[in-house]
Amino acid sequence: MELRQELAVRRHFMKTLLFIIISILTFNCSKKEEVNLNCENLIKIDSLSFIKNKKIPLNFAQKSVLKKENNEIKIQHLNHTFKDNLTDENFMEYSIVGKFKKWNLILGQDYNQNYYYLVDKNKIDTLVGPPRVFENTILSIEEAHTDFQEKIEIWNIQESGKIILNKNFSLKKCYDFRIMESYLFEKYLYLKTGVENRKSQFYKIKYK
Repeated sequence: MELRQELAVRRHFMKTLLFIIISILTFNCSKKEEVNLNCENLIKIDSLSFIKNKKIPLNFAQKSVLKKENNEIKIQHLNHTFKDNLTDENFMEYSIVGKFKKWNLILGQDYNQNYYYLVDKNKIDTLVGPPRVFENTILSIEEAHTDFQEKIEIWNIQESGKIILNKNFSLKKCYDFRIMESYLFEKYLYLKTGVENRKSQFYKIKYK
């Protein structure tokens, strides 16, 4: 009887120990995923490396089929309306920027910042900054309505045309000045930071 109890206690102990080990390993793996896009992984490069790989994004230059009438932009197929509010307290004004492929870009503006909306046939996606298309990826960086940009979003364009948010992160604590230029090339996000009339800094960080 005592032997059975002892074996049962040992089995329980081993199960508990195994659970703790698995929990620690899982926590460490999740931590590694979280810190992939942080200051430790930001690589400083020179200006020649930045210029050499520089890519020009595709933009929303096509004419949109959407129209604004009576201070409203109606998205009929989604039963949604972007409606201006021109009061001083809750001012918000919308405009149609343009179109790229099947996406229509709408800009919302209040007194403090801009808001960006991508409209397709199935849904409306809200982005932190103006969308710039690099092959099958969309880069969106928050504009400088604060001291300097904080949020960076990277969206994947699926074969179906649907966009999926892949990365949402901040590198604000990694450098002293705001992002002046940025682009995506291969697996890296390239950044140029600085202010006017001061020496710029150049970086890249692997995002996939």
